[in-house]
Amino acid sequence: MVEMTRFLFFLIDRHDFCCNIKLYSQFEKRTLMDKINVMVAGLPGRMATLVADAVEKQVDMYLHQFALSDQSGNEGYRMFVPPDEHDRFLRLNRVNIGLVVDSTTPEVVNRNADMYCLYGVPFVMNTVGGNRVRLTRSVELSNIPAVIDIRIVFPDDFLAAIRFLATQIAIPGGRVYTMVDVLRGKA
Repeated sequence: MVEMTRFLFFLIDRHDFCCNIKLYSQFEKRTLMDKINVMVAGLPGRMATLVADAVEKQVDMYLHQFALSDQSGNEGYRMFVPPDEHDRFLRLNRVNIGLVVDSTTPEVVNRNADMYCLYGVPFVMNTVGGNRVRLTRSVELSNIPAVIDIRIVFPDDFLAAIRFLATQIAIPGGRVYTMVDVLRGKA
């Protein structure tokens, strides 16, 4: 009989900013690593809050504890990064962000998209504002995938777009996808 060795490691759980040491098996580590790490921009706005709540309930997603916001402070364990810190935060934390769900105001669409493209952060964005030509061009030049569509109006639409984008991240070449691309073949 072959003896199975169990590898254990410590993971610091930063939920509620309390550092609780937890013991996980190698299998559990793999499961945690496979989750889609999602950061939400636009909290504490109504749609961004609905999306953040929906992401938290998914077993295949992990909601990043920081959120790009138009204000500073926190709400529960979510820490808001104010606008003057967005650029610095993304530059320093790019490796910890799988993708960004952006549900911000139309006035900052192009600024946010340019910032995501600059730091190579894939994103899902619902917007009716901004310069569409500039938005599309920014993504194509950046070589990152993005889902940009005004038809993303429910949290379930965001979840579908997040899962789709997570599959596209491994494929090189920037492309702007729409919800038609995301929902194609899901009839």
